[in-house]
Amino acid sequence: MPALLVLFLLPSSVFAAAKNSAWTEYTSEHFVVYSDRKPAEAKALLMDFERFRSVVLTATGLRLFRCEHERADFPV
Repeated sequence: MPALLVLFLLPSSVFAAAKNSAWTEYTSEHFVVYSDRKPAEAKALLMDFERFRSVVLTATGLRLFRCEHERADFPV
């Protein structure tokens, strides 16, 4: 029974901690990140996402799209 109680209380304490922290929205050209970390850490994550996107698109040869609505002519 104590293990069940721990399993029940642990997730609720994690959500309570997340609820009490200050979350900020950070955006790049293609991504949105909500973070409670330092601004430099969140911005570094956004840069990692942008680099990853660039590498995947280059490696796969996929066309770059600015907006989702421009995908109507896909495949190229």
